Amino acid sequence: MIRIALVDDEAQHLDALEKHLAAFFRGKEAYQCVSFSDALELLEGYDFSFDIIFLDIDMKLSNGMEAAKRLRKMDGRVALIFETQLAQYAVEGYLVDAVGYLVKPVEYYALSLVMTKALSALEKARQSQKIIVTEENRKIVVDSADIRYIEVLNHMLIHHTVHGDRRDWSSLNQREKELAPYSFFRCHRCYLVNLRHVTGIDASKDEVLVGEVRLPVSRGKKAALMDALMKLYAMKGGR
Repeated sequence: MIRIALVDDEAQHLDALEKHLAAFFRGKEAYQCVSFSDALELLEGYDFSFDIIFLDIDMKLSNGMEAAKRLRKMDGRVALIFETQLAQYAVEGYLVDAVGYLVKPVEYYALSLVMTKALSALEKARQSQKIIVTEENRKIVVDSADIRYIEVLNHMLIHHTVHGDRRDWSSLNQREKELAPYSFFRCHRCYLVNLRHVTGIDASKDEVLVGEVRLPVSRGKKAALMDALMKLYAMKGGR
């Protein structure tokens, strides 16, 4: 089920969005809409359950763009769609990786185009896994596809991602169970590597290369690692 949040302080615009979405999803997969009259209401107790968020930029009690920036710090995966009466805000939308923007009053055709784009992004995201990292008492959503490798250092997990490092006190064994279906391999007791980010193998030194980083490979893991890489490349058609 697709979960959608509608954030707008004008009832007529919420009603219009709900009617357009009902028409868009007719005959498609199940969906659920939850309406909020203010962005702060959404942010307080945010539970990471939404797939798509429609966010009005200009509301009386809160600024939608500022709310989007706060959301992005917590959840990098949710699809953001802005509503605005001024097209000039579209440029700012790209700063928070918005799927698109809709000019009020929202027309069905425009909504259908941006929803098609959002659902395509969601389908791609389903090929990876969301994990929640608790960093300095703040919950952050990390896309497994963005993780290059994970290491244990002083009993802390360091998630090395394409966007920087994220640290928490989780168990590497637990992470391995979570991420095994998404092409992650435990190459060493202290390292879990995303095979999609592997750029080479140095068999002479028992190391796997992730860009310029070299990770150790336990002797008992070498054959299994090569087998896992071969299966991945076969699945990708050799690309």
